[in-house]
Formats: sequence, structure tokens, C-alpha cells
Amino acid sequence: VPEVSAEELSDLTLTRCWIQELALKDSIEHGDAAWEEALVLAFHRLSRAAPIGPNGRNMPGEQWEPLHRAFHVALIARCRSQRLLDYTDVLFNQADRYRYLGAEIDPNRDVLGEHRELMEAAIARDVGLVVERSNRHILKTTDAVLAHLRRQSGQVSG
Repeated sequence: VPEVSAEELSDLTLTRCWIQELALKDSIEHGDAAWEEALVLAFHRLSRAAPIGPNGRNMPGEQWEPLHRAFHVALIARCRSQRLLDYTDVLFNQADRYRYLGAEIDPNRDVLGEHRELMEAAIARDVGLVVERSNRHILKTTDAVLAHLRRQSGQVSG
């Protein structure tokens, strides 16, 4: 497994935000009542599984992970491009290790609240708001991990 890298994370984040924006816009534009219901159900299931890891901290646990992924898949489920959906899946997978690291760094983050905000903006069909919230959701992890990497490099050189 390659080491975590600030450069890789920055590139991954930029690409995820771009690709996610396209998928979200198309999904919201083509979503229907069944899509809304599936999104609300995915959020409900996610909210019932607290993101508690094996050490009892607020971080991804076995129950949380598949429900977390299902929520994000539900957000973009009405996107008409299978390739775009495939790219978002690949990028989501690549972000996993950074997300785990971010959860360790910032265990008090209100991730459920962030997902609630995403769901509400999507159901309101506010494309600009859902894209902004999605980017902020992704960037919170990136910012925490990049700050951590900067601290680590400062400790090594100091």
C-alpha cells in the first residue's frame, strides 16, 4: 500500500469534486419521487448506525461503511452516465484510506449532520447547494489530513 501523500490527496480531492458535481447535477435533474424515497431511506439507515469504530471513537465502523457508501450511491443514483458513476466509485474507493485517517484525526466531526445537509439540499433540488455541501464534505477530510501531514513533516524536520 503506498504511503499517504499530500500531492495525491490534493489531486484526488480535486478530481472527486469535479466528477461528483457532474453526477450530482444529473442525478438531481433526473431524480423522481422514488429517488427521493431511496435517498431518505439510505440516510435513515445511516443515521441508525453510529459511526463508531472498534476503539469506541467516532470513526468508520463495520456497520457504518456499507451504509455510508449506500448513501453516497443513492445521491447520484439517477445520474444517466454509467461511466460517471463508475468513476465516482473508483474515486470513492481511492479516498477510503484518507477518510479513515481523517476520522482518526478529527473524531468529533459531525459526519451525520453533513450527510443530513446533503440529503436535504438534494431533496430540495438545490443543485448549487448540494454541490457546495458535497465539496465541503469532501474538503473537510482533505483539510484535516493535509494539516496532519504538515504537522508530521514539521515534527520530522524539527
